[in-house]
Amino acid sequence: MKTKNWLVLLASCVALASAPLMGCGDDADPSNDNNVTENNTPTNNTPTNNTPTNNTPTNNTPTTCVPNDWFNGQAFAEGSDAHNGGNAVDAASVTLDDAGLQGIVDAVANGTPDENNDYIVTLETPLTISGALVIATGRTDNDNTPDVIEGNDWLYLQDANTVVVLNAGPGKTAFPEGEAPTEAVKVGDKVSFSTSQVNSYAGVSQAVLVTDFTIDGSGNDVPFTDYTGQDIPLEDLGKLVRVSGELTADNGGCGGSSICYTLTHGDKETAFRSNSDFVDVGTCVTFFGPLGSFDDAAQLNEVNYAWTYTN
Repeated sequence: MKTKNWLVLLASCVALASAPLMGCGDDADPSNDNNVTENNTPTNNTPTNNTPTNNTPTNNTPTTCVPNDWFNGQAFAEGSDAHNGGNAVDAASVTLDDAGLQGIVDAVANGTPDENNDYIVTLETPLTISGALVIATGRTDNDNTPDVIEGNDWLYLQDANTVVVLNAGPGKTAFPEGEAPTEAVKVGDKVSFSTSQVNSYAGVSQAVLVTDFTIDGSGNDVPFTDYTGQDIPLEDLGKLVRVSGELTADNGGCGGSSICYTLTHGDKETAFRSNSDFVDVGTCVTFFGPLGSFDDAAQLNEVNYAWTYTN
């Protein structure tokens, strides 16, 4: 686990927390890195084209939690995080190409797990993925990965058919020795690779061993759907969503150091899972990240602190 800067954390009221891509009840302990700045603003929220003209967030009244329609999480090219990039666009106006990600989903569904590893499926013939869109990165806290590129070990990828995660598990990397990308993979990048080992985690298929990884292009449109005040369909599992509201209930611990809250947005309620010390009942939260689930219901899992703006 990387060292937390407690002086920054104590000076900050930004709540940013991390959790694996699963729902309440997971045993894994999320990362403790809080990715904030000393001016209480997430590192990707300072440019003027991502905030109101008076530089005051529209959801700056905790008692009312006015819906936030400007926060774009990692899909914000001017952000200071190494993995910021792309252009957040309403999903209805984005057409993605088929990069072959459905092949990973099918391989997981039809494959036979290894004898010594009951969740990994090893493929006789590697699958080739061409031009998958990076929509988010996680934070694995792999001690062998430099901070600036740690998100490379946990990529959320989307194409015309589905969403797949490139992730070998906590503290691991999907890249063989010497084959990991040496530059930060950014949201909005198009990437290609081959994969010979896959699995499924919390309903989302994963590539856990990849080779021949390349970045083919950057700055692409990144689709998302704003579900503030709406029911969130599980058909969008893994896809980017934005939900803005108030934490109205603490439902207790739900795996590791995480707590599951009720996020009320409009007249709807959605579970929000976080391990941050800076969120509590009454906090205004805007989540912009891949949709998770638990117990056949949508859940907002704060895998990456950059996915959440709070005040």
